[in-house]
Amino acid sequence: MKALLKENEDGQKILHRYEEKNYADINDFDRQEIVRIVVAAKVLSWGNLYPPPEEKEMLAAGIVAEFPCLAINRVGVDNFCHFLNRKTGGFIDQRLKSLSSKRKRRAPVRKESKKKTPVDGELVTAEDMLFKVSITQIVFWLFVIYTYAHCTL
Repeated sequence: MKALLKENEDGQKILHRYEEKNYADINDFDRQEIVRIVVAAKVLSWGNLYPPPEEKEMLAAGIVAEFPCLAINRVGVDNFCHFLNRKTGGFIDQRLKSLSSKRKRRAPVRKESKKKTPVDGELVTAEDMLFKVSITQIVFWLFVIYTYAHCTL
């Protein structure tokens, strides 16, 4: 976890503040920032926003192992249950849901048309047809200019 935080400027500041407090305390803002940084790095390594539950559990346990002051000490509960709870979610699931909703709100990327149309005996996409039309127009106008230039001499 600390290696992931050291790669990030805000993460380095959090680690510095944590060391200044003699590893005794992390405020809520820093906790949220730790979750943001670590989840972002892990999403890149997982390749998606839907990791297996075991991966999320290891992530939650890893955060609490690196920052023991964030652990919950209650009998019968995992000390990282607020970071990940399979029934009710937790900070990690909340961050993944937040990232997922941000992705859904982005404008959809226009995909290239895969539908092919016959033109001059061959199948082409709509984009190919537009390109062919513009090339055809260019050739036509070049021919007109060439013919005009040679006819006026």
